[in-house]
Amino acid sequence: MELTREQIWMNKRAECYATASVCPNLMKGGRAKGVDWGESAKDVLFAAKYQHRTGLQLEQKDLFQFKWGHEQEPNAVEWLRAQTMDEVKSCESDFDQIVFQQPFEGFGDSPDAFILNTDGSVKVVVEIKCPVDQVKIEKLREETDIHDKHEYYWQFIAHMIGTPEAKELWWVIFDGYNDEGHIVKMFRKDHLANIEKLIARIKDGIYVVKKCIEDPANYKIDNIETILNERE
Repeated sequence: MELTREQIWMNKRAECYATASVCPNLMKGGRAKGVDWGESAKDVLFAAKYQHRTGLQLEQKDLFQFKWGHEQEPNAVEWLRAQTMDEVKSCESDFDQIVFQQPFEGFGDSPDAFILNTDGSVKVVVEIKCPVDQVKIEKLREETDIHDKHEYYWQFIAHMIGTPEAKELWWVIFDGYNDEGHIVKMFRKDHLANIEKLIARIKDGIYVVKKCIEDPANYKIDNIETILNERE
């Protein structure tokens, strides 16, 4: 039986140890001073270890939020098209396959849309957020810049890793109740150091998960700092 576009996309995701959506948690340190890998970061690795050890895909926890965002995304793309003279392509529906970028082994990225240059190359990578919470929508409408303390910052950086030719990222906050959006922009040139920082973090995480699967008697994710120091 031929696989659907969604099944192909899910299989590609399952091959990876990290995707853009988990990067905000992956970058979290511990509460104690000097603890580089916090519990949220370790949970990302535990999830990857479970998935690759068992071959099972992880369940989506917040199904209502996921369904709402999926339903509103086409409307957000249409709204975005009305905001620019450049060509906008949905990464979910405007290509032969759902776009899934794999810039290096073990990492994958699914952006929401691309804005193209006249020659067809990617000018802007787009992340769309369609909050269910109307209070959150109103709060996010006051956002004017993207900084490294922002809750989605490292997901945005991951999109820049996944689409290295894009010089900009546009964060579209879409109000599905009102068919209205708000755009916040960030520029690659302002975040080069953190792009490299996230690449290193992802690769460290992949290394640790593989070691823990290959030799579970001697390697535990809770001992991540020891594993990484041993490699060095």
